[in-house]
Amino acid sequence: MLVADCWLPNAGDAAIALATDRLVRQVAPKAAVLHAAYGYDVLASTYPELALVPPLDALLGIEGAVPLPAGWSPRAAAAITRDADVVLSQGGGFLVEAYQPWTRIAAHAEVLRRELPLMIVGQTIDRFDTASWRSLLGHVLRASQLVAVRDPGSMLNALELGADPGRVALTSDLTLTLFDAPPPDPPGRGVGVVLSDHRARLAGRGNGLAESGAVLRAVVDAAPDDPITLFSTVQGLRAHGLEDDGAIAEAAAATLGPDERRRVRVVDGYVSACDAVRHAAGQRAVVTQRLHPGIFALASGVPAALLVGEEIDVLHGVVLDAATLPHGSPVDARRAIRAALDPTARRGHRLWSTLEPARAGAARAADLVGAHFHELGWPVTTPPREASGAR
Repeated sequence: MLVADCWLPNAGDAAIALATDRLVRQVAPKAAVLHAAYGYDVLASTYPELALVPPLDALLGIEGAVPLPAGWSPRAAAAITRDADVVLSQGGGFLVEAYQPWTRIAAHAEVLRRELPLMIVGQTIDRFDTASWRSLLGHVLRASQLVAVRDPGSMLNALELGADPGRVALTSDLTLTLFDAPPPDPPGRGVGVVLSDHRARLAGRGNGLAESGAVLRAVVDAAPDDPITLFSTVQGLRAHGLEDDGAIAEAAAATLGPDERRRVRVVDGYVSACDAVRHAAGQRAVVTQRLHPGIFALASGVPAALLVGEEIDVLHGVVLDAATLPHGSPVDARRAIRAALDPTARRGHRLWSTLEPARAGAARAADLVGAHFHELGWPVTTPPREASGAR
C-alpha cells in the first residue's frame, strides 16, 4: 500500500497521515504501508511511526515535481511504485485549483495509466475551471476505485467533474478517528489562538495581518484574565522555504499594548500533530483560522471558534455553539469568539458527543476502504460491505 499526498510540514496533514495509517492497519493488518509524503526528508524523525518515502510525483518523475532528494536514484524510486499493489491518496484539502496541484493530479493519472488501483479518501475537491485540468481530474475521478470526500460541496464537485456516483462517498475528516474516548473537562483558564494569513493570501486580500490582528484583538478583549497561547499547525519551517504562520502570529502580537503582550505566549518552532493536539486540549477555549486545531479542540472537549470559511463543512451534521457562517463577517467572527469563550459553552464529554455525526462519517471511510480491499482480493479484518458511496 502506497499512501500519497501528505504535506508533513502541515501538522493537520500529518495527523491525517497518522489516521490513514491506523485505518489501513486496522482493515488490513498484514499490509506493508509506505507514505509518499512531502517534507519527509525534513520531518522523518518527528514521525517515526510512519514509513516515509519521497512524494508520489517525484517517485514517478512527473514533469515539474521537486527532484528526488539526495540518496534516491530513479531506479530506487521506480521500485517503490512498481511494487505497490494499490495507491491511496490521503485526505486533505489540496484539490483546490488556486493551490495549483498540477503535479499531484498528473501523478494520479500516471498511477492509473500503469493500471494501479487508486483510492481517494477523505478529500476536499473544489471546483476547477481550467479546461485541461478539469479534463484530467475528471479522468482521475472516473477511474478511481473510490472517491471518499469529506464535505457535501466536494461531493457535488466530484460528481460535476464526472466521477462515478456509485464510487463517490461522503465521509468526514479522518483525524476524528484518532479521538477514541470521551475527554475530561478542559482546564478552567487559557485560550489557544491560531492565526493564519493563508486564506487571505489565497483570496488576494493582502497579507491578512489586519484580519488576524482583529481576531487576536477580539480574544484579548473577551478574555481579559486568561493567558493566551499563539500556535499553529503550520509553523517553524520557514528556513526550508515553506509556509509559516509564525510570522503572522508575531506581527499580530506586536500590535498589542505592553500589558496585553505580557500574557500572550507565542509558541516557537515546528508544532507536530501531537504537539498541536496537546496545545488545543490544554486550553479552556480555542479560536482558530486553520481547520485542524479546531477539530483537535472540539474532539478534546474544548469549545472552539472555527474561523475557516467553507472548510467547516467537514463537520456536516454537527451543531456547534461557536461555528461561523461559511463567509462570515467580522461581526460573525466576534460572535463566534464570544460563544467559544462563554463559560456556559458545551465542553468535555457533552461537547465530544455532539461530534458523533462527523465521527461516524470518518469511521465510514474504513468500511469503504475495507470493502474495496476485499474487491481487490486482500484479506481484511472487517466484514465487507457494499462499496457504493451513493447509498
